Amino acid sequence: MANYATMGYVGFVKFGNMVVRATSCDVKTSQEITFPEVVDGKADTTLYQMGPKVTGGSVAFPLVHDTATGTCLNEGSTPNLASNSIIAALWRLAVLRDSQGKLSAFDTNVRYYSSLSYVYPKCLINSISLTVAQQGAIEMSVDLWGGAVSGNGTDRETPIGATDASSVFNALNYLSPARIATWNDFKVFLFGIGSTSTEVNSSELREFSVTMNNNLERFYTLNGSLSAFDIAAKKREISGTLKIIGHNQALTNYAEQNEQRFTSDAQIAFGTKIGGPAQSPYWATALNGVIFEIEEVAISTGLFETSTKWRATGDCNTNYDATYLGKTRSLAYDLGTTSYGAKTFATPQYDG
Repeated sequence: MANYATMGYVGFVKFGNMVVRATSCDVKTSQEITFPEVVDGKADTTLYQMGPKVTGGSVAFPLVHDTATGTCLNEGSTPNLASNSIIAALWRLAVLRDSQGKLSAFDTNVRYYSSLSYVYPKCLINSISLTVAQQGAIEMSVDLWGGAVSGNGTDRETPIGATDASSVFNALNYLSPARIATWNDFKVFLFGIGSTSTEVNSSELREFSVTMNNNLERFYTLNGSLSAFDIAAKKREISGTLKIIGHNQALTNYAEQNEQRFTSDAQIAFGTKIGGPAQSPYWATALNGVIFEIEEVAISTGLFETSTKWRATGDCNTNYDATYLGKTRSLAYDLGTTSYGAKTFATPQYDG
């Protein structure tokens, strides 16, 4: 036990082998213990009951122009290694499901200080959020769930050699110095809401956010353990908001005319880049079947802005996927193709 003041910056967070330079991390294993009241002739409670063990927490961090393996993102004249960038790796973990609807699991390694480290095995991403606002960094946050014990799993483990600075557990590999991705490194376009291909683009936006929520659920069985037997992903929700400087009439008309259509061809594409305005993203994805709500309008003595909430749904023209894994590309209008990367949900395999 440390008998001195220890600063948090000496710790680290790793998703598998990927170092995430976090601003905060509260991943932990917890257990509620209750003290029920019974009629027992005493003034003080005499019983206690163990609750289920719950493993999980959130990690917040700025997006960095780095790869999941710590190599340089643009060693040449143009950005490369898009499939291995941090945002590509995280998006893949959050959205890719197998034929049974299962997400890919990974170990989360957290060192709190030199003599306290834990590995949280078989973590899943419950939700991932990306927010970018003018004059700010591209901020990301991940909500992790773990602790499923099917297949002899455990809630958390103390890694071997965690107190040895030269151990594999403590071997950190990341680019340095590395630049944080900021608002000028982000592109977003809205398609299919009017007569032109890009009715709303990055130059009009003040803020954009997207959250991918897998709606995980823990399942317990009579297996002799207080930990969850398994964790399953349910129907996912992909939603967000966008804030426009002033007002965009095409977007307003599209939202107000929802009742006049039987479907939506609207699409949002966004990606991260390095370089000037004309530079294509080194990673980009699209959101399909987007439904927009009527914008929120208010006036004050400050800048006039409008805010619009949206939700992406599975589109029959895009194999019923609401999004893609993402790849290197320009943000061109191409609804109905797979040019934003592979599918995120495998084709279900049925017997017979």
